[in-house]
Amino acid sequence: MQHPEVAFRPCGHCRQFQYDEKDGTPVESRDGKGYMPRLGKVPCEAAIGCKKGTWWAPTYRALTPAEESMVTLYYSSKATGGACLNVDEMSNDVLALLFGHLERLVQAKNSNGIASAVTSGIMAIKGL
Repeated sequence: MQHPEVAFRPCGHCRQFQYDEKDGTPVESRDGKGYMPRLGKVPCEAAIGCKKGTWWAPTYRALTPAEESMVTLYYSSKATGGACLNVDEMSNDVLALLFGHLERLVQAKNSNGIASAVTSGIMAIKGL
């Protein structure tokens, strides 16, 4: 992913709550109950800008929870050499196919600088 700090941030949630622009996490409220309400303009409307574009016309879209889980599982399995996968996941042909697609997308992004390779690939994979 080109911009992981905003990849998992839904525009509607960003418009409602403050986010730490360095790591992309929501800022907790001072009383520790929930998140800090948004004060002022959202980053896409302010001078800081947003890597995803604007909330009314995003350049990139946020990953769905299912897509986020798939990408997390992919990177976890790469980091552990597959040790994090259970027996069913290790023998799942569809999962192997999806991991192959993600691997090719990551390689293409790293070699060509394609900004939205993973997101575009996941959208293509949904057509299976």
